[in-house]
Amino acid sequence: MTTTHFLGILALKAAPTRSHVPALWECLLGTVYARNAQGETRYFDYDHEAALDFSGVRLEGAEPRVARAPRRFTGIRKGQTVLWVRRPVQSIAT
Repeated sequence: MTTTHFLGILALKAAPTRSHVPALWECLLGTVYARNAQGETRYFDYDHEAALDFSGVRLEGAEPRVARAPRRFTGIRKGQTVLWVRRPVQSIAT
């Protein structure tokens, strides 16, 4: 598979799977939005490092992928380039 860099992160250039969620996307003139595992979205202006830390892209098992959004999400328009990460696995306590 092809890899590419997006906001300084090396990621697969492939469609996200069902277990991937949007993590980072750029808006006007390089400003960045990030979403964490809890679903909270924050605006980071030009502070890409803080956005990367907030989103958890660097965590083990994140499996980052770069792809266009297949549909509209809150704050993300259809067709916008997005960095996707694998959603954290929820452990089920018995």
